[in-house]
Amino acid sequence: MELQKSQVTIQHQFDAFCKIVLRNEARDYYREITRRKKREVVFSEMSQHESAQLSIDDEYPSDVFTYYVFGYPVSVENELLAKALDTLSYERRIIVLAYYFLGIRDAEIGETLHLNRGTVNYKRLRAFEELKHQMGG
Repeated sequence: MELQKSQVTIQHQFDAFCKIVLRNEARDYYREITRRKKREVVFSEMSQHESAQLSIDDEYPSDVFTYYVFGYPVSVENELLAKALDTLSYERRIIVLAYYFLGIRDAEIGETLHLNRGTVNYKRLRAFEELKHQMGG
């Protein structure tokens, strides 16, 4: 009989211990939920700028069109623009890429291609008009 009382006592002590552990775990869980609510932001409430910082777009070499202008690689990511550039003559394509992508002035382009600055300007403007037409602009 004495053995049974001690077993009952041990069982009650164990039950009390389990209740304390469960109560403390519940407190920790609710604290964690409260902490997360203070720090987390719902995606629908984020600004477009904030949500853009959370994502990365993969870039593959097949997605980029590379042209070489005066020994420099020029990458074009827009497929429509790359197709329109391909319709231009080699000289006009070089002039457009050098001017708009590399920031080289007409006079410098003319010196490299052995053309007058005015000729380079004319060809650049005509090429730009062709590009607008090809791209539907």
